[in-house]
Amino acid sequence: MAGLRPDAIQPLPTVNDLPEAWHAAAKVSVSEVLGGRSLLELDLGEQSLIAETAGHLLAEPGSPLTVALDLNRLHLFDRDSEASLTAGSDAAIQTHYM
Repeated sequence: MAGLRPDAIQPLPTVNDLPEAWHAAAKVSVSEVLGGRSLLELDLGEQSLIAETAGHLLAEPGSPLTVALDLNRLHLFDRDSEASLTAGSDAAIQTHYM
């Protein structure tokens, strides 16, 4: 299994330094401003994701939103035990791109 923390999922054009292959079309379920940050609950196909971004971003439920997934920050887990496959390791998983 794989996972991304909410701050590794950013709406465009908030980030523009990630490859276009890492962009995905999502649909907003809920958006909430919390002080200087915003949380967005997104539907991406049959998956539900939460994105956290700086600033105030209110989006109407059902509205489309393109997001960038920072795959350099991908976390991997064992499907059966749900244990982190990188736990105890000082080395982060890195996905290199050009």
